[in-house]
Order: sequence, then structure tokens, then C-alpha cells
Amino acid sequence: MSKLDQIVDFLETEKTDVAVVSDPVTINFLTGFYSDPHERQLFLFVYTDHEPLLFVPALEVERATAVVDFQVVGYVDSENPWQKIKATLPVEAVKAVAVEFDNLILTKYHGLKTVFEQADFTNLTPFIQRMRLIKSADEIQKML
Repeated sequence: MSKLDQIVDFLETEKTDVAVVSDPVTINFLTGFYSDPHERQLFLFVYTDHEPLLFVPALEVERATAVVDFQVVGYVDSENPWQKIKATLPVEAVKAVAVEFDNLILTKYHGLKTVFEQADFTNLTPFIQRMRLIKSADEIQKML
């Protein structure tokens, strides 16, 4: 089972509609794509009933598309990232969102609240930390 499939199973078990991953290290852990966006927005959206989506600065779209096998959406600095996310994602029926509380700064939280207006937010961090405890064969090989 892939790491993204584990996230989907967690969402289904917890009756949560979407996971929003915002830590670049966690995004790398789940997808193999790493970027340090500095002040720009970088998110991985994992749904129970839709394909994942990686939201990156426009400068990273080509590199991200070479790594992941699902949709990558970029935005330029002149665009409002929250409006673009809301226009791109299926957000209407979302009632519960799991986010990394340990990495969610207040400006990201407020931005995500404009996207998922009716949703309750829960903490995804403990599940991600448990996932990291169990190493895959490729992770073990990299450590050697």
C-alpha cells in the first residue's frame, strides 16, 4: 500500500474528506517531490474520492510533474493562491479537513478557512508521525 493510500485509509476511518499537507518534508515523504517554497504556498491535497493534487509555485510545476503521477497546479506571485485553490479543488461538500497542526502557521490556516469555509479542521500530524516510524525498503536502503 502506497503512502498516499495510507492517508486515504486514514481519512476514510476518521470520516474526513481531505488531508492538506503543507510541510515540504512531509510532501517529500509522501510523494518524492521536495521544494522549499520560502514564503510561497505549497500544498498536497489528498481526497478520499478524488485524485490527489499538488499545489506549487509556478516555477516548480515542471519539476513536480516529472516526479508525481497526478495533477500539479501552479500559481504565479500575482495570483491569489487561496482563490486559485478554491477554483481548482472540489470544496463544496468538504465538511472535515485534516491538516498538519505542527506546520500550520496562522496565515495558512486563515487562507485554508477561506477555501474550506464550512469545514472543521483536525490534526493530521500524529498520523504522519506514526507513518514515519515504519520504514519502507527504499527508505532503509537510503539510510545505509
